[in-house]
Parts: sequence; structure tokens; C-alpha cells
Amino acid sequence: MSYQSAQYPTQPFVVVLTPGYRPDNLVRLDHPIMSIGRDANRNVVVNNDACISTDCQLRQIGSDWFVMSNSRSVSTSLNGERTVSRSGPLQDGDVIGIGQTEIFFYGWEKEPALK
Repeated sequence: MSYQSAQYPTQPFVVVLTPGYRPDNLVRLDHPIMSIGRDANRNVVVNNDACISTDCQLRQIGSDWFVMSNSRSVSTSLNGERTVSRSGPLQDGDVIGIGQTEIFFYGWEKEPALK
């Protein structure tokens, strides 16, 4: 295994940033449905009082990923716009907001340019 393959994900992933918590929470999207919420049993755990137990899901349809909001959630946004029920396909760098938590989406990662 090369250093590069050990360091850089080869599948889609998200990075969760919550004020007051470590900013290095990288979660690989290794299931076609990934639940996001405050409950410890979620695939992506959000430590934020604005988040409900299951706030939203990331769903893979074909090669694209979508945000699916829980109908009870009022705090989920995509790139600053409140999500209603389903987003368009996510793009690299899209930001899912839940309260003060930001979840950055990255699709199939390309090898970074080494200097």
C-alpha cells in the first residue's frame, strides 16, 4: 500500500466541523444510505443541539449523492439554502449545515497534486 492510498480516501466522504469539537472528523460514505443526526447510532454523528436524532440522510442514487431532509428538521441547509426534502446531486465542496455544524461533501477524490 502506498503512502498516498493510505492517506487519501478513494470513495466519497464528508468532513464534519462543529464549533468546540475536533475539526478532523472524516466519514467515508461506504453505504448507499448514510444517516446524519445527534443519535450515537447514526453514520454521521452531529454534536449540536439544533440537530434532531435523525436530521437527514445522504443517499447514493447511481453515482450521485443527494441530501434527504427529515420532514421534522428545520435546521438543515445546503450551501446556505434551507433544504426542503431532496437536493440536487451534491458537488465537491457542497456544505450541509445543521445548526452551527458544517458538513463538507467530497465526491470521488482525485489524487492531490504533490509539490
